[in-house]
Amino acid sequence: MRRTVSMVVLAVLLEIISCANLTRAAWSPPDCPRQCSCGGQVVFPLYEQLRTVQCFRPSETVQFPPDTQSINVEFSPLRQVIPEDVFQGLNDLVSVKLTARLTTVPQGLFRNLTQLRVLWIREFRVRQLPIGIFDSLRELEQIWIEETTISRLRGNTFSNLNKLMFVHLNNNQLARLPANLFSSQPALALLHLQWIHSRPSTTECLPG
Repeated sequence: MRRTVSMVVLAVLLEIISCANLTRAAWSPPDCPRQCSCGGQVVFPLYEQLRTVQCFRPSETVQFPPDTQSINVEFSPLRQVIPEDVFQGLNDLVSVKLTARLTTVPQGLFRNLTQLRVLWIREFRVRQLPIGIFDSLRELEQIWIEETTISRLRGNTFSNLNKLMFVHLNNNQLARLPANLFSSQPALALLHLQWIHSRPSTTECLPG
């Protein structure tokens, strides 16, 4: 009996590995950007196999394949500006992880990414985010804002993100949170604050 169960488990594992390899092999776009890698990959925290582009310190502006679902890009610390339209036309995007020491953040950087569910931004060197930068991200469920010099979030920063469930504000310069910051997030389940400049002086922003 134990041998039969073990063989069934092994067969299931082999099937999963086979499917993953087929997915990985099925997406190898000819227009994969230089200094980047492209392929199927299980993406945290969705744990879904996605068509993924990963770039480490590309020396030029990246043109992503139009059917990309997940992007993980880390720009050089010397790169302080990126084009406002760098993600435009990527209608299948569900996950973006962007590491960049931007001193200017374009207002339309995430415009029209209507399928995006996970956004991870790190190392921005600005005090505030542009007004309305997240407004079109109606499907966003999880957001990380980490290791930035952001010291203030406006009360309407997340106002259009009705599906937002998980918010991580780690290692920023925030000293307080607006009382109405999460007034439009009925699904909010987790607010993670770690290694911030000082503990926010109010928790009135929390729903309920």
